[in-house]
Amino acid sequence: MPKWTDEQKEAIYKEGTNIIVSAGAGSGKTAVLTERVLEKVKKGISVDNLLILTFTKMAAKEMRERIGEKLKENGFTKELSKLDTADITTFDAYALSLVKKYHYYLNLSKDINIIDASVIGLYKEKMLKDIFEELYTSEDSKFLNLIKEYALKDDKEIFSFILNINNKLDLKTNKREYLDSYISVKYNDHFPYQILRGRSLPCQSLDHHRNSRPSQGFHHCLPSFRQNQESAWGPLPLCVSKWHCQGLCRL
Repeated sequence: MPKWTDEQKEAIYKEGTNIIVSAGAGSGKTAVLTERVLEKVKKGISVDNLLILTFTKMAAKEMRERIGEKLKENGFTKELSKLDTADITTFDAYALSLVKKYHYYLNLSKDINIIDASVIGLYKEKMLKDIFEELYTSEDSKFLNLIKEYALKDDKEIFSFILNINNKLDLKTNKREYLDSYISVKYNDHFPYQILRGRSLPCQSLDHHRNSRPSQGFHHCLPSFRQNQESAWGPLPLCVSKWHCQGLCRL
């Protein structure tokens, strides 16, 4: 019998409410979840009535094996026979199974499948190449200035940079909204105040620096403001001390 911590015990035995458990690598997440499944089975809940989802196929395989071992150790042979058909799988595989099962409600083909990430990557590269080619052909002035200012020998680095940014943006649920409002939200005089307030810095000091050189604007006073504040408060966050200094000074 493993010696569980108080937090692990709570994760195993707590019932009657939704729970969220946050735990780092090597903290026993799989063991705790396996024990929680065993407790459910002991109380009469069949393993094929549980939905257990993971992020990777490897984690799903390990979870199925661990649960199988626990069921066998505790004599639940009937439940062990149901394990192969139990819903212990990845999030995307389970979602796909639902789409396939109810494809006629969604007006989709039952042959729908999950596209491989490498194929998506190839399609993205092709689309971006077509966009670049179109901009080169039309001699778009903004695009050509971008290449001239930031490309060294060719446009490969900028090409890769755009793909990487797009991959990061794909993780956002509001990608279009985020892009549409990015300039107005991030590049205004209020945004640095918000960052600095997060460090409890006196924003009147920023007012003082900006008002002392009103003709030069915020981006000229930020470096001296940063120097004064770091002497009193320690280093500012990276996004202020580097990204904003470099980005705003280009405006």
